[in-house]
Parts: sequence; C-alpha cells; structure tokens
Amino acid sequence: MVLPDHPVGPSLLSGLNWWGAQVLRHASGRPWLVGRWEEEAVCHVSAGENGLVLLGRGGVDPETLRRRIARIRDVEGLDGVLRGLVGCFHAVASLDGALRVQGNLAGIRQVFHANVSGVTVAADRPERIAALAGSDIDERALPLRMLVPYGPPWPLKDTCLWRGVHAVTGGEYLRVDPAGVGATVRWWRPPEPEVPLERGRQVIREALFDAVSSCGGPNGSVPTSFDLSGGMDSTSLCFLADEAGLKFSTVHCEAADPANEDAEWASRCRSLIGATEHRVLSPESWSGFYGEVSTPDRHGPSLESPYIQVSRCYVEHLAEVSARTGAVRHVGGHGSDELFRTEMTFLNAFFRQSPARALACLRRTRANRRMSPGRTLRSLRAPAEFSEWLRRSGETVAEGVGAPEVGWDHQAKMPDWATGRAVSLVREAFARAAAAPPATFGSTALQHEMLMQAQSNGATVRQCSRIAEPYGVSFEAPYIDDNVIEAAMSVRLEDRVRAERNKPVLAAAMAGIVPREFLERDYKGVGNRDMYRSLRRHRAAMAGLCRDSRLARLGFLDPERLRSTLFGLHPSLTSVIPLQPTLACELWLRSEAVEKRLWPRE
Repeated sequence: MVLPDHPVGPSLLSGLNWWGAQVLRHASGRPWLVGRWEEEAVCHVSAGENGLVLLGRGGVDPETLRRRIARIRDVEGLDGVLRGLVGCFHAVASLDGALRVQGNLAGIRQVFHANVSGVTVAADRPERIAALAGSDIDERALPLRMLVPYGPPWPLKDTCLWRGVHAVTGGEYLRVDPAGVGATVRWWRPPEPEVPLERGRQVIREALFDAVSSCGGPNGSVPTSFDLSGGMDSTSLCFLADEAGLKFSTVHCEAADPANEDAEWASRCRSLIGATEHRVLSPESWSGFYGEVSTPDRHGPSLESPYIQVSRCYVEHLAEVSARTGAVRHVGGHGSDELFRTEMTFLNAFFRQSPARALACLRRTRANRRMSPGRTLRSLRAPAEFSEWLRRSGETVAEGVGAPEVGWDHQAKMPDWATGRAVSLVREAFARAAAAPPATFGSTALQHEMLMQAQSNGATVRQCSRIAEPYGVSFEAPYIDDNVIEAAMSVRLEDRVRAERNKPVLAAAMAGIVPREFLERDYKGVGNRDMYRSLRRHRAAMAGLCRDSRLARLGFLDPERLRSTLFGLHPSLTSVIPLQPTLACELWLRSEAVEKRLWPRE
C-alpha cells in the first residue's frame, strides 16, 4: 500500500494492522510504502528528497537509476526514466511531496486507489484499500463479469467490485499531490506501425531476450519453471531461457486426446535445451477444468474479482508442481497470440492501407472460419467511433453469443441464463460509459485492441500469481512486458502477415535461436476433448450450485436455464465457453471474504 506524504499518513499506517509488514518512508519521515516483499523483488534508490521504488521483476542498475532520478524535478519527468526499463514491476516515486504510482502496460502489476480519510491511497490489491476504507462490495457491477468471452471491454473492464475503489489502466499513472488529492494521468501512447520487419525483428528479439533473462533474476540465479506446451510461443521462450543461461525447468500439460501432437513437439524441444528437469502433467494428475466447482472450499486466497480463465485448479496444480522443482517463478506464453496473430481487426486495418494484399489474407481467414459472404463484407467496414461502438455493444449484449465482430475490442455477450435484471444493469453501464467515453489508446481500433487484449492477458497472469501465492510461486509473461508490446506494435502492417508463415513477425525474430522446424509448424493441438471430459466429470457439482446459487439470490441468474444448458447437447464448445465466467462469479461470491461482506448475518 502506498501512502501520501501527508499528516494523516501515520494514522493510516496504524490502522492497517499488518503483522510483519515492512515500511519505507518519505524523506519527511512519514510512512510511504507498506507491505511484504522479497528483497530480490525490490529496487529502492534515493537522491536527496527524491525516492523511487521498483517492485517486481527487472534488470535495472540501481546506480544508473539513482543518477537519473537526481535530475528529476517533478513526477512528470519520470516518463523518460521509466520508459524502456527491462522487466515487469510497480513503480512508486516520491518527489517533493508528490507521489507517482504506476504498473506495467498489461496490468500484471496493476494499481488501485481510493479516498481514505480525505486522501488518496494506492495499493496493488483493491480489497486491501476496501478494508481500510470500510468499503462494501458493489454487487451491481457483478453482471459485467458474466460477459462472454473475456468480460466487459474498456473502460468497463476496470470497474472494481468494491465501492469507491478505482483501477488505474495500464498506460496511465496515479499522481497524488502534496495535499493528498489523486488523479490519473495518461503517459503512454502506442507507437505507429512504421518499422520494417528487418529492423523490427531485431528489436523484438532483444526485447524478448531481456524480458526472459529478467525472469531469472541477477545472473540467472532465480530458479524458474517454463511452460512447454509444444507451440511456438512457449517453445520460443524456452530456447531464449537456454540462450540466456537461466537455471530453469520445464512443465508440459498433456492433453487427453491421443491425436494431439503437442507432447511430441515439447519432447523435441526438451531434447535441445539445457533444462534441469522436465515434468509432464497427465490428465489424471489434476481435477480437470471446472474442478474448483467440485471442491469450492479447498482453495486459497480470495481474489480481487472472479477468475474467468481456464481453471483455478489447473493454476494451483501447476504452481505446486513448479514449487516442487524449486522454482519461485513460472513463465508462460500469455499474450503472444494477440500480439503476433492476424485477427479480424488487423485485417480490417490492413485492408484500409493495402486492399489488394489484404484480400488474399481475408480469403484464407474466411475459409478457416467458414464466414458467410455477408459477414466477410461487414468485417471490412470502417469501425464506428468509439462512443458509438460502445453504445451499440451495450444494446446488443443479449443477442446471443457469437464470434466477435470488428471493433475497438472483443464483442461481449451475456449468456442465455442471465436474467433481465442482469442484462439491464449491463446495458446501463455501457450507456453511461458511451455517454462520456475516455480517449482511446491509440488513433486506430487496431492499436487500442492490441493493448486491451494485452491487458486481458495481464489480468489473467495477475490472478494466477494470487492463486499461486500459497506455493511461493509468481507467474510471469515476457510477451507482455512493456518493451515487447511496444516493439511488436511498431512493425509495419504489411510485414505482420506472410501467406506461408504462422506468426511471421515472431518467427522472424526467433530465427537463429529457435530451430526452423518449430517456427514452421502452423498448427497447435486443441483441448476440446479435455473440456468435454471435464464437463461430464463435474456436471453434477455444477448443477448443485444451481440449487443455492448466490447469483440467483442477487437476481442475476436463472438456475433452470443454466441447468438446461449443463445437461444439454454440445456439438461444439461455443455453448460451453459461456459457463466459465458465470461459474467464476458464483464461486467468487462463495469465497469467505466476499460472503462476509454481502451476507454478514448468515
């Protein structure tokens, strides 16, 4: 938690009552930074009355940083100091009585803030500030988390579930003046896509190498585990870790489908790198997707919000296995797809720039996705203004779950079992946001969407680290380090697509480090069989939740409609995917910390 350099600071500190908390102080002697952290995760430098703390993973020389902040006169001057630093961290600065607090672009290190005792207080966890301020849960914001596939778009995605607590979006920082008054400031804009591939691939290669190297800490001494799924993303990270000389192990999650070839590709990679150990997680070694529904009381800390991705059980199992290898950091390939694949918004932007070349790509996409001619033509229309797109998105949230259309972000839909009250609350939230839309990140829908997708991945990684805390493991995602995001977004549109290559920019950046056979693999196994198998295994437990649903108690869920879906036929996963956000919301409401706030007498 970050406290302002204000007379109320000492009383706020005494109100925290954190056993064993460490305290750093402003030059005035008042409390500044309070919490628990490992020494290797902190870089603290000061020059006169200027102080700067980096909390997280990085590769920063403290002496160089000290010289740079000695020349800074105000918090705005830190833009040039912080931009370009390697790693993923919170930055907390105290300069002449003012504060600057920021996380990384993707939000793995996010900042939350609230007004407490008349001053702005910041923290990395919203529930910490809520407890200090005596804030309750805002259950009216919960239906937004039921939206499929990834929750609500920006700015609604940063809506906190705790009243009076606000999130700072990646690309902004929180400034708190000497009087304790806080405001967010936009400091980052995406680069224009102007860099030729030949130069861009080298920048991406260096940024990724530095990001992976920082996962291993100073001299590669921090024991680390790496995902090795067999796909290009995780394989590239493993070869980079080998190149950097890190001390690392690898983990592969085996698919239930015997036709899935990922295990074979992971084994090939394993034979070519110097990992100390390789663990294979069989489908029988963990409870499968939705496993948390069958054991809702055995899980660790409550989360800031529902965990809507994959399975909490899988994250816990992965963290436990990683910890057994001695690792304190687990590295995954989150975010690579969104940076390096050519999705519909990219094709739309490319069409505006080079129609003839874009049409060839669009034909392949149409064939792969079996798009109708009408939908293909609609995908080529220029996106509406952001406020209009947001307004229309709210109006259509109940029109059924379908493939996302081209716009400023994914097209969010409410599941069939959401009640009219839930849909109304979501529509009202969209309408309010559309009436006063903040400036988008970037001048084009593509730039904005790329950052928003990076932040969706960042939220997943952030929550994975929270889930893994009891095992002493943090989750890291080098692909969405700030420098990698900037480098990927700067490459020219015409260089981001090659007819014969999967993720051509990443393949070009990894050429010479990753053997060609891995870069030329243009497919990856899917987990459909695992999902169907888990649905059968935990269907009864999911139906049990319907009998005493907390979402139904709040008026957001029709239990009979949900039960009908659970026991219905699912010829494709389209009808299964909407289950995860709803189940995540239901389980979050049943967590001890949340139940005490919503139903204190029960």
